[in-house]
Amino acid sequence: MEISCLKIWPDGKREIKTRRINPQIPIEAEATAVHGISNKDVANEPTFKQLARGLYEFIGDSDLAGFNIKGFDIPILEREFKGAGIIFSKKGRRIIDVLGNVE
Repeated sequence: MEISCLKIWPDGKREIKTRRINPQIPIEAEATAVHGISNKDVANEPTFKQLARGLYEFIGDSDLAGFNIKGFDIPILEREFKGAGIIFSKKGRRIIDVLGNVE
């Protein structure tokens, strides 16, 4: 329902992209209670497929870091990019999961 990426370049420059996404399925009330995003909030937002190419280009060959990124974010990105006809791979990337897992 929302994706946010912070890209830090080798020279220290930072770029942030945040976007709400229409998941194309109803958002359960329990989920809205956790993150505050409702069906109404995403009704007129683009789908992941519509944003996939730009997001893929933004991520590029960057290393990836996040909280539980290996157990949550990366599997979702792989599935959603695949659904958009784009192969997203972990190969060649350093992955830092602040749960203590480093590849």
